Amino acid sequence: MQWKLGTPLWWAVSGVWKDADLDKTVIRAADRLRCEIENIAEEGGDLQKVSFMNDAGPTQTVLESYGTENLKKMRDVAAKYDPYGVFQELENDGVLLRNI
Repeated sequence: MQWKLGTPLWWAVSGVWKDADLDKTVIRAADRLRCEIENIAEEGGDLQKVSFMNDAGPTQTVLESYGTENLKKMRDVAAKYDPYGVFQELENDGVLLRNI
C-alpha cells in the first residue's frame, strides 16, 4: 500500500544519546521538530490534536489533548475511585491529572 495525501499518518520522534548534559538540548530539538511537523499538518488541515502517552515527549500535555469533556470524565473517575489521590501522589512524574 502506498501512502497518499490525506491518509492519516502517525509519527514519533525518538533518539539516543550518552551524555546526560545534553538532555535539555535534545528534548528542545525534538520538541521543535514536533512543533514544525504539527504546524505543517495544521496548515494542510490534517492535524489530529491527540497525543499518545507512550509516544509523547516531556513537553506535551497528553491528557489535555483528549478534550475537556474526556478530561472531566477522567477527573470524575479519579475522584470516585481514588478520592485520596493515591495514584496521583505516589507516582513520581509522568502523565498525571495532578500535572494539569
